[in-house]
Amino acid sequence: MSGGSERMNHDEVYSQLVSANNAGDFAEVTRLSVVLQALYAEQAKSLRTLDEPSDD
Repeated sequence: MSGGSERMNHDEVYSQLVSANNAGDFAEVTRLSVVLQALYAEQAKSLRTLDEPSDD
């Protein structure tokens, strides 16, 4: 990925995943599933960070 490209959000990735599934492109479905999992993991990590009191 190039640094200048805007990151996709959850809705965009999910929409592409549904389209790939409907087209029967299961390799793309698998790839997008991994991307979606990474986005959710990143979001969960940032939410956990916000919840934790800072020791600084």
